[in-house]
Amino acid sequence: MKASPFLWGFLIVQAAVLGLWAPVLLSAFSSDELVSSTVQIWSRSGEAQEAARPFRPSGGLLTATLFSLGSCAALFVGRNDFRAGMPVRSLVYLAIALVTGAAGIAFIAAEWTNAVMFPAGSLNVAILYMATRTWMMQVFLAYLILLIYAALVALGLATRERSFGWELAVVNWWICAGVWVALYAFAYLIPPMLTGP
Repeated sequence: MKASPFLWGFLIVQAAVLGLWAPVLLSAFSSDELVSSTVQIWSRSGEAQEAARPFRPSGGLLTATLFSLGSCAALFVGRNDFRAGMPVRSLVYLAIALVTGAAGIAFIAAEWTNAVMFPAGSLNVAILYMATRTWMMQVFLAYLILLIYAALVALGLATRERSFGWELAVVNWWICAGVWVALYAFAYLIPPMLTGP
């Protein structure tokens, strides 16, 4: 059976995303100190240590994770409505997914705008930043794809009978959200817990 152009597009996007992540993985595997034994300060503006706020795993990044999971749930309902031939309801849930997804992105970006003090046992801050920046590129691509499909549904061009690969756009968002959840757990949450006092 011949693959659809939408499936090929989906596979090309996944390959591009893997290409984006390759330098991060190489840096992580080649790092002399993947997990820092000392407190690390992240500051883009050269703020002093006294100005840095302590990193809290239960802060903005947890909120971002919950927003990301909420967007996945909204897309799940929207996808089911789309399959059932209810484009208006599907569009409502797609809009909810876009709003909650944008909120999650904003919380993640905000984490890196000010000076932050990461405790001993955290992953190397340079790798954390590189991984988060790479995920931001991935999520912006996934977000753009969802916006395009929102326009197609709103204009009546994408329908249950002619979906233009809508299901694959949803799966792509779920993959992106899953990558964030894994990154939050294994890069931000678990390492300090394993090596903390």
